[in-house]
Amino acid sequence: MHTVLFVDNDPQWIVRYQSVFSNSSQWDCFYAEDVLAAVDYLNYLDVDIIVTELQLPLFDGTQILEYVRKRYPRIIRLILTDHEKIEGYLDIVRLAHQFLRKAHSVDRIEEIVQNLYRLHRLVISRHARDMVSSMDSIPALPDAYYRLKAEIDRSEPSLRRVGAIVESDVGLSTTILKLINSSFFAIAEPVTTPSQAVTLLGAEVIKSLVVSSHLFSHFAEKETCDSVAEVMIHSKLVAGFVGEICAYHKVRKSVRETAVMAALLHDLGRLVFESSFHDKYGKAIGISSVTSESLSESERQVLGADHAEVGAYLLGLWGFQYRTVEAVAFHHAPSKCVSADNMLLSILHAADMFALERQERRINFGTEYMDRTYVDETIGLDRWDEWRSVCITYYERVWVPSMDSQGASE
Repeated sequence: MHTVLFVDNDPQWIVRYQSVFSNSSQWDCFYAEDVLAAVDYLNYLDVDIIVTELQLPLFDGTQILEYVRKRYPRIIRLILTDHEKIEGYLDIVRLAHQFLRKAHSVDRIEEIVQNLYRLHRLVISRHARDMVSSMDSIPALPDAYYRLKAEIDRSEPSLRRVGAIVESDVGLSTTILKLINSSFFAIAEPVTTPSQAVTLLGAEVIKSLVVSSHLFSHFAEKETCDSVAEVMIHSKLVAGFVGEICAYHKVRKSVRETAVMAALLHDLGRLVFESSFHDKYGKAIGISSVTSESLSESERQVLGADHAEVGAYLLGLWGFQYRTVEAVAFHHAPSKCVSADNMLLSILHAADMFALERQERRINFGTEYMDRTYVDETIGLDRWDEWRSVCITYYERVWVPSMDSQGASE
């Protein structure tokens, strides 16, 4: 049983919450009409999730969120408001893990809370959750992400409006177009406008590009550019391999979009370790480099959790699709995933191994470190070898010429 605390002074919304959550066997729900009542509950309840209205009497919702962030960092914090101008609320958004509009139905809010419950049920160690909670500063997602998410979550989202959101930010437009015209998408004709990019790649891929480019920039400001660049190059290569495998199997566009998103963000945990746990992470890398242990094994030995767990937990807090979170969480050990059939996870695991083979220049790296049980039972060695051939062809046709041209221009 998980405990959810709702803070709202609107009686109609309290009734709506009760109508949806009161009969659930998964939730123990409590309701506070102001900040003081919420603090009273927090003093004696073991709260897992707090959902608060922004505009409250006496004290506003930001004060309860700041209080919770400092005193109870493990609690997942959600803002719920009917305020229309998110742009003016960026400082407020940084206090919460997710920002929700009251324009959403209560059923949609239940879905979001349910996904957070599922996040806790993933095989993610408490240590991973504690590490994320202990971070001095969890990077806030950009305003464009929230506007894109609001559009994509509409009952009838518009690709034209998605393109307009990207175009409204000159810096973002430039970054997106640079990425789309780079090697890993391998698009034949140059893409010249964000609207064209949205049409070609889909809204979910554009959203993932917004997040990944923002996060890489955020961490590059805090750490050496070399360490961030290494993760960024690897993530792009994995995304390229994922796209090629998806094309080879003619998978549905929605699966491809989610797979590319997971590939771009699958090593987010490495950036977190580099930024917030630099010394211990350096020790884990050192152990992995001189022993037969994989990096994930060394991370668990030194830090108590691996980068896949930490990255997945952070993505889950931000409200990414559960399938994306699941794929990131298990991309090194898919046999631990309880999903019976997860094509997305299979493709991501294979693409990650093949990318490491190319970058480590060890042709058998993937065979050594792949999840042998999962590959034997779910993918099959014949298909694994087919996928490797597809990725090698892409690497030699697209990636190597691109790297050579970049080297020549430097």
